Amino acid sequence: MAETDENRTRAFGLLGELTREGVEADFRAAIAYAREHGQASDKTGVLGFSLGGHLAYFAATRLDLDAAAIFYPGWLTTSGTALSRPEPLLAATEGIAKDDVRLLMFFAELDHVIDAEQREQIGAALNNAGVRHELVVYPGAKHAFFFPGREPYDAAAAEDSWRRASELFAAELS
Repeated sequence: MAETDENRTRAFGLLGELTREGVEADFRAAIAYAREHGQASDKTGVLGFSLGGHLAYFAATRLDLDAAAIFYPGWLTTSGTALSRPEPLLAATEGIAKDDVRLLMFFAELDHVIDAEQREQIGAALNNAGVRHELVVYPGAKHAFFFPGREPYDAAAAEDSWRRASELFAAELS
């Protein structure tokens, strides 16, 4: 799908249709399918980028996961968008600690979606809840730094974050 104002408006309209219950049901169905058909173990990890990172954070608050690698997740600290309804998704952080999910989060220093204050709020919430986590901020990087072929691509940040995510999953899902 082309990146146009019309498609962006349509996408944000679809975001408004997401519900916490519906997304949780989808995650549970996907995990059950992978375990039944993919010869998967009982250990589960999730990885997401941007909106997918928002969804991965949500999954970590509700599901019995072992690890989550989350890249530049928007809308965790504010209410009204995606799954930050009725309150900011960050308010559900204690659910991550309850299930002892290990979190690895990647941020871009120059992110137009997630600024330094929001990163500090996320770190404080994770610390206060006792979540096993690491937050990595890539200096000079911008939102969507992971994707080659796009202007914000940062090869060093992409390679380092992928190595770290791979190590997380190797340690927690083996």
